Formats: sequence, C-alpha cells, structure tokens
Amino acid sequence: MPDRDISLPYEVILTDEAYYAYAAIPSDATFDHVGKCIELLEESPYLGREYDPAYEAMRPPFECRVLFCEHYGIYYSVDDEACAVTIFAVEDQRRNPQDRFSSHNSGEAF
Repeated sequence: MPDRDISLPYEVILTDEAYYAYAAIPSDATFDHVGKCIELLEESPYLGREYDPAYEAMRPPFECRVLFCEHYGIYYSVDDEACAVTIFAVEDQRRNPQDRFSSHNSGEAF
C-alpha cells in the first residue's frame, strides 16, 4: 500500500453488473449489511483479502480482492493513484463458483 493522506476516502464505484447484483439481494437485512461492507471500503480499501481461488476457472483475468459479507463475496480492485475502489461483482457464494467471472473474459482490468 502506498503512502497517502488517510483522511481522504476512496471513491467506491460499482460496475453495472455489480450494481444490479447488489440491487437484486432479496433480503432487506442482507442488502443493508452488504451495503455497510461496501461503505467500509471507502476508508479501508484493503479490508478484503487478495482473491486466490482454488480452481483456475474461478480466477478473473485480473488481480482483485474479495470481502465476504454474509454469503456474498464483494469482488473489487483498488487503484491507489486514483483513490478508487471498483467493485465488479457482488456474488452469492452458494452459486456455482466455476461460472463466477464468465462475463469478464475480455482480460481488461477495471
């Protein structure tokens, strides 16, 4: 982590896919809890751990981090120069993990 003014929060950006997945969380309590976890990334962008899946098919085409909240994984990347956190997936961890990043096959980082 590079040195930066810790009084400045990071901007949290949700991709369209992440936004719609987050909005589709069926339980109000879980939705609120996931929202609070997302807000935590403004002040603590390295709160999640480096995502290092057991299966190659579960690996996105770029480095990322994951923060688990209830049975959801919040997958994101951190851009320290821009002070930004980009959330590209909010995934229900009970689903098939081998389909996790099927929509991110372009190889472009967020």
